[in-house]
This record gives sequence, C-alpha cells and structure tokens, in this order.
Amino acid sequence: MTREQKIQKFLMGLCLNAGDSMEDIAKHLGVSSNSAEIKEILHYMEQKGFIKNTRVEYKRTKTSLTKKGDKQASSLLEIAN
Repeated sequence: MTREQKIQKFLMGLCLNAGDSMEDIAKHLGVSSNSAEIKEILHYMEQKGFIKNTRVEYKRTKTSLTKKGDKQASSLLEIAN
C-alpha cells in the first residue's frame, strides 16, 4: 500500500470514527504501519490542514479532523461508494 493510500485510509477512518487512535484505525482498516510512519503521516496531514489537536498518549496517537480534513474524507468516501 502506498503512502498516499494510507493517508486516504486514515482520513476516512477518522471521518468514520473507526478507532479511538491512529493505531486503532490502522488495525481496523488493515493499514500496516509502525509508529514512525504514523508520525510521518500525521505531520503530512497537519501540514495539509487536514487534522488538529494531535496528542500522543501511552502507545496511542489521537487527533481530530479539521473542516478541510472532514471535507476531504467525505469526498473520498463518496468516491469509494
């Protein structure tokens, strides 16, 4: 799976509340990634303005979609249908 595909899956997972953390979303949506890759993806999504309020707790990374991120995720979900 490419990095872009992983980013898209994480965006859709956040929109669908597929998990309590990025690690949960990866598990539920079958995204193979380690903590370093999740950190990279989060940095990219923050720079694009898709997420906000990112916080790292014990072995869990939580974040929230911005309006821009929600719009992008919704668009991806429409395409998937």
